[in-house]
Amino acid sequence: RSSDPDVDNDPLFVIGERMRSLRRGWIFSRYQHLYWWLIGPPLVTSLLFMYQNYVFVFRKKLWYELFCTHMYLLRFALTFCPIFGWHSFGVYLLMRVIESHWFTWVTSMSHLPMTIDDVNSRDWVTQTFHSTQNLGHGVLNNWITGHLNYQIEHHLFPTMPRHHYPYVNARVVEFAKKHGFQMRTRSLIDAALDIMGVLKSSSDAIAAQQQKKQKN
Repeated sequence: RSSDPDVDNDPLFVIGERMRSLRRGWIFSRYQHLYWWLIGPPLVTSLLFMYQNYVFVFRKKLWYELFCTHMYLLRFALTFCPIFGWHSFGVYLLMRVIESHWFTWVTSMSHLPMTIDDVNSRDWVTQTFHSTQNLGHGVLNNWITGHLNYQIEHHLFPTMPRHHYPYVNARVVEFAKKHGFQMRTRSLIDAALDIMGVLKSSSDAIAAQQQKKQKN
């Protein structure tokens, strides 16, 4: 399995040949290019990641982390409900959905158009250049993406403050040329269109697999 939650959304989204060979997805995976718009950007962080967090906590029996999570919700209620009433939770959910749109598009544009493979098949640096692309740079793009358009730098230096990524970009480019790595950069529009193409091609491949199984 992948260790990167940016692409680990099985069974809802199964992207690329490697993921299709390892995971079965579900009966409607052949339509993932269509339901992407309904449960992709709107619900990945607002619902799917929350579900995955609960599954992880219960499997690992991390009861203190579970307690802290619910204490946050209690603190939120005690802070805002006396002022705005129970509508506060509606605003909270709305903001989570908006956040989910932003996060899902930014991370998906950096990963889904690239090759998705087993994280243990290569060393971390090679895997980063193989499976990750940067998005167009500039003041506006940097602000919209929160500097996550420097996704390669983000993987190589995960603890570095993101606003420092532009300053190390030239060194990373030089490093990639020196060691023969391809450092790909796409505009936001081209990367978004790439996602649509990848989802459609994966859906078609899954549909062909399902039809083949039915004939057998």
